Amino acid sequence: MTTSGDTDRLESIQLSNGWSARVRTGARVGDGDLPEPEAWRGFLAQLVTAPQALPGYAVLKSSRGSEVFRATLATCDRSITVVAKQSRLKNLRRKLSAMAQGLRETRNFSKGARLLAVGIDTALPLALVTRRSPRREAWLITEFLADVVDLDQVARDMMATLDPRSRLGVKRKIIEAIVGLLATLERNGLTHRDFKASNLLLRHWNWQAAAVALCVVDLDGIHRAAWLTRRRRWRPVVRLVASLLECPAVTRTDLVRFLHSYLTGRGEQPGAWRSHFHRIAGESAAYLRRSQGRRAHKLGAL
Repeated sequence: MTTSGDTDRLESIQLSNGWSARVRTGARVGDGDLPEPEAWRGFLAQLVTAPQALPGYAVLKSSRGSEVFRATLATCDRSITVVAKQSRLKNLRRKLSAMAQGLRETRNFSKGARLLAVGIDTALPLALVTRRSPRREAWLITEFLADVVDLDQVARDMMATLDPRSRLGVKRKIIEAIVGLLATLERNGLTHRDFKASNLLLRHWNWQAAAVALCVVDLDGIHRAAWLTRRRRWRPVVRLVASLLECPAVTRTDLVRFLHSYLTGRGEQPGAWRSHFHRIAGESAAYLRRSQGRRAHKLGAL
């Protein structure tokens, strides 16, 4: 996890053409500290004019609704790989959402800091660049997460390469990490509405999995939930199970192990898993069918 201390702070920078930025300095990323504000200025000026000219520029995702790329922030003595993200207000719904809740980048800048503050690993938000005119827009810059693999890939591809004993040990460690993550979210009045396997990253993955470290991505799904109904409390579990239903390496026995651990962690009777098993399995299967239907509809509209 990225570390920060007493020197970690946010500084303001004014740029041209109405752009301004808040940049993080002092935090330790990798093997060095983030640069001071002036070292950020040239990178950000290039970002808002011609980002394709940034050192190390590589597109990670590009669509009508958003752009995500990787680039290199150079300082006097080192280079830091970062990820820049921008969403576009392409329809009325997004424009109304931005008016009511603020821009997506602004929200996720705050969400990332909040998660790290309560001990949940995620990409450290490094800079937020915004302007209000001639239109509202923003860029969010975070650290680039190296040496990570998502849980979906581990479950679908990597798990099958392990011998049965090693596979069981890995599964137990992953279950323990997921249960701990859910407990931390709930303890801090937070929930993740898209708690699927591809949004959970494992740092420094190796088959021994002596210690599994989970990292949360897609912060659009993070929301405050000071009070949860039973249905809302179980929603992340349903979403996670649905994302792994078609994965042969994940078995019904694994779901039992997870429910046993999850209930124990909440101080409930572990034997109560029986009353939840069929409900969770049924709701997850229904979620998967709806998801596949929506995907087919989108493809048919192309």
